[in-house]
Amino acid sequence: MKLEESTLVNSMGSYWRTIGAARRGPARQVRGGERARRAGGGVRTRLPLRPSVKVWTIAACLAVASPVAAQWTAGARAGVVSADFASTASQRSERISAFAGGAFFTYHMIGELSFQAELLYVQKGGRLAVDEGGTAPMVRVDLDYIEVPVMLRIDIEPIPREVTLYAYAGPVAGLNTSCEVTDSGATRHGCDNGGFSLGVRTFDWSMMGGGGLGFRVGGITAFMDGRLEVGLATIDDAAVDWRRTNRALLVTAGISIPLGNASR
Repeated sequence: MKLEESTLVNSMGSYWRTIGAARRGPARQVRGGERARRAGGGVRTRLPLRPSVKVWTIAACLAVASPVAAQWTAGARAGVVSADFASTASQRSERISAFAGGAFFTYHMIGELSFQAELLYVQKGGRLAVDEGGTAPMVRVDLDYIEVPVMLRIDIEPIPREVTLYAYAGPVAGLNTSCEVTDSGATRHGCDNGGFSLGVRTFDWSMMGGGGLGFRVGGITAFMDGRLEVGLATIDDAAVDWRRTNRALLVTAGISIPLGNASR
């Protein structure tokens, strides 16, 4: 009986000594590696990173790499404009056809969301009745603007991936550079002189929205889109208790190319 108890005690003692040695092993190994490192020789033993350290390391790498993965795109567009005036006064207005063209830059931000800024030359205007009753001949008003649309854009890539659907919307700042009136006798003059005068303001503000279709061919994307631009501020200095704003429908086509080596 005493022999069995002694054997059991010895077995338990060996078990706990083994557990203790296993627990102290990594610490001794680290301390031994530290002593070897201080002595200038030996192999250093490095403990594995904790999971939280790994997660933060990966997040930091992604944060640094995200600007590199972003992509700028540049392009040019040109097309036709169908423009007229929207007025709260009872003055008849008809549409005219004009031209629009310019350049743009697109910055791809997150997923399919992009920021797009443009610099455009846009012809607007319309035909206006000289009198409120509309019995007199109409005159044609031609307005030239330098416009800067700033829009958010979303791209949808169906199958095949060479085809892209997109939509965008945002505000537009416009600078009026020219205003001319053509009367019924085909005589052209400035908006501030002649039989019909129109006090056009220098700056104009509007909202723009639209969408289009793009086709990728190699590294170039050809596209065609349509957009509606609605004026927010009256363009006539003479307007006191009424408003006259620009309104235009643009149909344009063009090309765009990626800039830099980053891919979207």
